[in-house]
Amino acid sequence: MMSKKNLAVATLVFMLTGSCKAAVTKTDNKAEFEALCEIAALADLEAEAAEELKGGEAAYEAIRNLNMTLSPDEWTKMFKKENGTRDWQTTVPESMENDPFWQKMLPTWLKSAQSVANENKRETLLASAGLKDAPENVRQLVYIKLQPIAEAAEELHAQLTQQTAGDKFTEAKNSKQELDQIVYGQKTKPSAAPQADAIFKSGTANGHTNHCEGAGADHPAATVVGTIICLCAKGAVSGLPHACIEGNTATTQWNGNHNSATTQWTEISKFCSPTAEKK
Repeated sequence: MMSKKNLAVATLVFMLTGSCKAAVTKTDNKAEFEALCEIAALADLEAEAAEELKGGEAAYEAIRNLNMTLSPDEWTKMFKKENGTRDWQTTVPESMENDPFWQKMLPTWLKSAQSVANENKRETLLASAGLKDAPENVRQLVYIKLQPIAEAAEELHAQLTQQTAGDKFTEAKNSKQELDQIVYGQKTKPSAAPQADAIFKSGTANGHTNHCEGAGADHPAATVVGTIICLCAKGAVSGLPHACIEGNTATTQWNGNHNSATTQWTEISKFCSPTAEKK
């Protein structure tokens, strides 16, 4: 199992929903699939074990710092004063002083900007995300697709920091439910195949593009399982069953039909459990 920090950075693979409709070749999406499976495997933890997740400050910071590292210059410059000294902007800029969201988030944003100001740290962070040598257009795409993950991490972090040191089991159960929500789109892991309206946004129209393309909060693949289906299902164009797993023998092509998506997961999930051998 990868470390919490690397696991958090690995969640950026939500941006990689080029899927099997695109011109992929054998096992092109294997690395992304295995990273997502690491996240899905955590949903199999018992609540007592999931209590460890509440200590995921490093995971939260990894997502936040990567987001700042990939942010456009116009944004990162907001955290330096325009006084010639380039001192840190520790108060809300005058143009934003009446914005309650800026007032709330400035300490978080500033901490992140200061954290990645060191070039060596930026390089290390980009390397851990597999982006050190990536061209600028790829980094920009990652930044766009990373936004819903950063927002979800912010919300979850706020919830966890508000918890008191009360019943640890209850805290663990809450963490487990949050994880199941991210993986399956519901607070309890389904005993059978997950519902299409849970793993993709409810009401998503039929069609591969409708399920697997989008940006930020508008992306219809709102869960780990939905993203894996987009990456790994046997596409109706290429008909390639091995985009993620060499051993996948799926015979049914997926043309983006909403209700049949879960059938694809039934086959793919055989290679995506804590004990599965991913080939």
